Amino acid sequence: MLNSSRFANLLLPASAVLLAAVIGCSHPLEVDLPPGYTGKVSVFCDRLADTSEPIQVGADGTAPKAVCPRSRQALSVVRGGQAIQPSTVPNWSTTGDGIVLAIEFDVR
Repeated sequence: MLNSSRFANLLLPASAVLLAAVIGCSHPLEVDLPPGYTGKVSVFCDRLADTSEPIQVGADGTAPKAVCPRSRQALSVVRGGQAIQPSTVPNWSTTGDGIVLAIEFDVR
């Protein structure tokens, strides 16, 4: 039988691992747009990674060879250094297993 101090010693490391996992998953994927860009944004995933780096979108509104997260996560859209909201809900194209293939949305 576990006494309370032994239980606490087991619980603390487990909660630290859980907290680290939650913090790691809460980082939004940053999509950087050119200043003044409006229109459709299309991100095509060339590679997948566990951690996401900002995706740079070109003047044509595409990022043809982006490194994408393995699964859906929150988006942070930045245009000309200012955070903006997409004008449409982002559409995440995925495989049947949930692997991200592309992300599309519009901005005004």
